[in-house]
Amino acid sequence: MVEHERELDEFRDFVRKHLKILAADTETTGLQMYASGFRVRLVQFGTPDEAWVIPVELGRAFENEARQALLGVSKLVFHNGVFDLQVIDKHFGIRMEDLWPKVTDTQILAK
Repeated sequence: MVEHERELDEFRDFVRKHLKILAADTETTGLQMYASGFRVRLVQFGTPDEAWVIPVELGRAFENEARQALLGVSKLVFHNGVFDLQVIDKHFGIRMEDLWPKVTDTQILAK
């Protein structure tokens, strides 16, 4: 887990090594994304062997790194991407329509 801005360089290196594909997930304060008080706490990125947790609730620098990773990776894997992409759209300003072409949603595949 990245705890300080100075650790974001290591996260950037991780993303650069995995620009072809990463799993991603958002952690929020609940499921009611349009309710007052709803917040995005973390964005997680991972491979089968390594994971990084970005605490976006700590400020703009962390949000920007998560945003750049989401935009920069060629393929993203989510479980229940319908929810995560709505959260990303609302809180990070990345339109769902821009991310969907590069998303594989394992919840859809499972059903």
